[in-house]
Amino acid sequence: MRGLVLDNETARLKTFTRALIGHSVTCVMTAEQAIKKLSEEKWDIIFLDHDLDPNGAVFQPSGPGTGWEVAKWLSDNPDRKPGIIVLHSLYDQGRKNMMGLLPEAMDVPGAWLMLIELKERGLVFNPVPIIGEKGCRPST
Repeated sequence: MRGLVLDNETARLKTFTRALIGHSVTCVMTAEQAIKKLSEEKWDIIFLDHDLDPNGAVFQPSGPGTGWEVAKWLSDNPDRKPGIIVLHSLYDQGRKNMMGLLPEAMDVPGAWLMLIELKERGLVFNPVPIIGEKGCRPST
């Protein structure tokens, strides 16, 4: 599976890359980079963040330079849409605005904090087990 991940935080990008081991994952940090990749290649899945400010500003208005711009581009170019679209931003209003453009998208805030399983019929997101839960042992 070929995946494209849009996020401006390096730590999140690394987490997505680890979660999707065995699959081809490309990471980008700006809306412009994401749109360029989407226009050049076909993807099976895309993970979209909303707030992409290089200085880490959050709760940005939807518009140019945010994940909303990528969602708008995908809405305007349906032939370039990946089969699976995941909106992973923690900003509720930003995700809602993107969902308005991409109603078929999966709304999974904090997806990088979950175990992502790629199944034949799509994705399964499972919470990361907390120490002390059945099957987990505290480190010694």
